[in-house]
Amino acid sequence: MVQDLAALRGKREGGAYELMDAALSSFVKGEQSLATEQPLTELGRMLTGDAVGTVARNPFHVPIVEDFKERCMEAKLRIETTGRHKKVLDLYAKAGHRRLSQLFQCMAYLVPTFAERKSGPDWTAMRDMSLVRETWEYAYSSRTEARLIENSLYGGTLREAATRKLEEEMQGIPDHHSGEMAQRMLLALLMGLQDTAARLYDQVCSALRKDGNFLSLCSSLHALNRIRQHGRLLGLTEDPRLPELVAEAYDNAVDKLTQLARANPDEHGAIIQGLKLLSMLADSPDPQFGVDVFRSHMNELLADPGLPAQLEGVCVAISSGLGDRPRREIVERARAYIRGAPERMRQTALYLQGVFAVSRDAFLYEDELLSELNYLVGQLPYEEFVGMVPELRLAFTYFTPLEITLISERVAGLFRVQADELDAPAMDELELAQARTWDEAVRKEFEAWKLI
Repeated sequence: MVQDLAALRGKREGGAYELMDAALSSFVKGEQSLATEQPLTELGRMLTGDAVGTVARNPFHVPIVEDFKERCMEAKLRIETTGRHKKVLDLYAKAGHRRLSQLFQCMAYLVPTFAERKSGPDWTAMRDMSLVRETWEYAYSSRTEARLIENSLYGGTLREAATRKLEEEMQGIPDHHSGEMAQRMLLALLMGLQDTAARLYDQVCSALRKDGNFLSLCSSLHALNRIRQHGRLLGLTEDPRLPELVAEAYDNAVDKLTQLARANPDEHGAIIQGLKLLSMLADSPDPQFGVDVFRSHMNELLADPGLPAQLEGVCVAISSGLGDRPRREIVERARAYIRGAPERMRQTALYLQGVFAVSRDAFLYEDELLSELNYLVGQLPYEEFVGMVPELRLAFTYFTPLEITLISERVAGLFRVQADELDAPAMDELELAQARTWDEAVRKEFEAWKLI
């Protein structure tokens, strides 16, 4: 039966599956049950090993896998087991930790499943850049080796593979997308590929001069400025071209400011971050960042009647911070929204979002703005207030918990109550409706008896 099954299936000889199917056909008649499964149970026992064997040595080695294992051995990473392990790296204090961070960055680029950064500076999203330590979790498995073999077509070592893959990606980026190119240049430095980053420099410089998109230019500026600030960590030598390129990115981004009044609303959040970056550099003591042109463009934007409310809030807060406009103008513009036409009143929350993104103290210490917001809440019809609540809540997410407590104390003072009373649970809506009904009934009764 085994031989016939093998011939039927086109096999040279029968294997374990043919043996199991033959036993089932030959020894079990009818339906398989507890009474007839003894032959299959015995066959399973005979096919099961009773000792630990060894795997034959594989004389074929993939260079990129060997390079990875050697670098892990040098860094004392535990890849002999498949469990997850943690590494905390002191980036600025220890050169060995910087090299290990470069290895993790390189592996995260080639094999994303091997290592994951849990905390530390996020160079891609530009968050937590003040942190000096990185925490990585890594886990080795057969999949790691398989993915490395897939990347072996790019090169025989991790550095070669990452370099070739990065250069291939750069070829697919349009030659005017300077933001994406600058991010790739930064990634090369994070992986310890300084020579590759130097070759990418000319491409970034060329793209920067062709780029006409404000957000892309701000992305370039952010990446290049970080590279300049953290040159020691990234292993860079002093290069006079880099500060010049940063200044050029700044000037190009400032020149595009007047286009923002007609920007897509979906881009407003990213535009706000770009404006904050430009204002921070303009207000810095570094003379290469010209503040006069920036101030002039801010004034042009604020004079544009079509400027969206959210961007108006950002611009007036920035201009006030630079000393070009009095802080009272923030309140006056807010009043124009709050006491304006219904359509303009609905834009108040967006205006406040823009102001709070740059200048939270404009609300923390200005009683007049608090009073105006209280007037808005009191005047809004219930349906419109409910519709505006999400945007208002979003505006106040810019404040820290301590600042929220300070605001609640000022609100309590406005209504002449204790601050803890604001934490009391709200009245049930059914009770409120019942009370309103009773109040109306009593009012009608008083009118009937001429008591009002």
